Amino acid sequence: MKRILLAVVCCVLFLFGGSLSAKAVENTGSTLEKAAQLSDQALELAKEERYKEASEVLSYLLTQFGKSEEQAKLARAQQRLVDSTMETTLATLGKIEGTQEEKVERLTGVRLLLDAIVSDQQPLWKQMEYKVVNPLKRMQLTAKQGHSTEVQEATNEFLSNYYIVRPALSVDIAEETFAAVDDQVAFIEKMRSHSFQTKADQERLATATATLESVFTDEKEASEPSLFWLITSIGGIISATLFYVGWRKYRGEKTKLKETDKR
Repeated sequence: MKRILLAVVCCVLFLFGGSLSAKAVENTGSTLEKAAQLSDQALELAKEERYKEASEVLSYLLTQFGKSEEQAKLARAQQRLVDSTMETTLATLGKIEGTQEEKVERLTGVRLLLDAIVSDQQPLWKQMEYKVVNPLKRMQLTAKQGHSTEVQEATNEFLSNYYIVRPALSVDIAEETFAAVDDQVAFIEKMRSHSFQTKADQERLATATATLESVFTDEKEASEPSLFWLITSIGGIISATLFYVGWRKYRGEKTKLKETDKR
């Protein structure tokens, strides 16, 4: 299968690599797909501690996304969620006292959210299963053992990772399921100060763990990537590159304007 996929990639690049015009590429992939790819650029910049550039990419993305026809097709709640998530992330990137971890987490949330909106299968947030569920299991174990310090550490890790993935979950799972998950998380936040010492609390914690595990495993899993997915991914990467070039051009024009004003 891997050889077949490699052959397909080579064929696609050979047939289209030298002949795609900018106009043709611009029509490849949706604005949302381009936005998802561009959010990945911002995330990588933040990982390199290039926060100003990451903010500029995200600001450009927010502006372009707001103008797109596809943004208007989203449900009103989804529009508000995307806007508020990006705006909160921009505010975090602008904080001088903010840590790199906090900034990367915020941008990861944006990336997962946009991917959840555009992906029909294998959303990226599913890759967070271990980071979300494993701390919950540690909370169960250490609560039974009466190790309150370890319980608090595991709770901090769980909540941090849950709030990264929460925006994506809110648009990608059934409304009643999301409400149930949020209810379980609210219980964890409320009872954490007691370190889940009672049997009732520990049973509720086990229920929360089972609920979140089901969220990560209850979707249809594709055993092999489809040819359509592969070609779409290649198109999305090419589109994102041109989208990024557009941002660079936009940034350059702004810089020139500032220099002209100074003169």
